[in-house]
Amino acid sequence: MEIHREKNAVSVKEACEKFRADGKARNLSAATVKKYKYVLAELEEKFGSLSVRNIGVEDLRTLREGWTFSPTTARKRVEYLRAFFTFCLSSGWIPANPAKGLEPPVQRTSPTLPFSQEEWEKILWALDLYGDIHARRVQKGLGGN
Repeated sequence: MEIHREKNAVSVKEACEKFRADGKARNLSAATVKKYKYVLAELEEKFGSLSVRNIGVEDLRTLREGWTFSPTTARKRVEYLRAFFTFCLSSGWIPANPAKGLEPPVQRTSPTLPFSQEEWEKILWALDLYGDIHARRVQKGLGGN
């Protein structure tokens, strides 16, 4: 406390407010702001009154353990945490980024396979059916002729 002085102790809630203000000043899109909204709200709920200096990687791991998101969403949330704590680091509020030690969940994806012959037959059947009931249908052949 003596080394860093009390004036440098910024609470998580204050840091979140300043992060939001910085995003607004940088003219971030509404979609980007919305993505950070939920992560910041979770940080404020769990750690709001604590100093950002007191948040460690173990705290963030415990936070991550409570997530019930898909691996893709959880990976993005880890990215948002890293961005937030990078902001805190560049602001001089923390000596290191605790989110750097937070590993994202493993994501296993299945490759997208081509349609089977049966699926193609169903698609063509649906196109024929749709064409028969829709007044502005595309005629069979190239260029709609």
